[in-house]
Amino acid sequence: TSLAAGIGPGSWHIYAGVNPSNVEKAIDLILAEVRRFREEPVSDAELADAKSYLTGILPLQMETNEGVAGALLQMHLYQLGDDFIVRYPDIIHTISKADIQAAAQKYLNHELYVLSIGGPYQA
Repeated sequence: TSLAAGIGPGSWHIYAGVNPSNVEKAIDLILAEVRRFREEPVSDAELADAKSYLTGILPLQMETNEGVAGALLQMHLYQLGDDFIVRYPDIIHTISKADIQAAAQKYLNHELYVLSIGGPYQA
């Protein structure tokens, strides 16, 4: 998955590479997972893994001049403050399962989506 975030509304993308004979099954499973994400809180392990990933990837992203420039650009664009990189791990660690579920319920709609299928598939 990926999230196209910005100042205004963005989009959330889910990608899957599947055998053409399994496309409909994959779509059903993806939509079921989105429904589950809205209806059930994430597990403690999922939350811990996500927090670890999000805080652990930051130093790796900052290893290049491009990464530093991108971070500075985003900090300026979103008015996050000059100390955002220092505050970022604490911000991530304060996110709760309830916060994630509330965001999922507000922004993810398993009935309102655009579906694009590439490759040899016939409905």
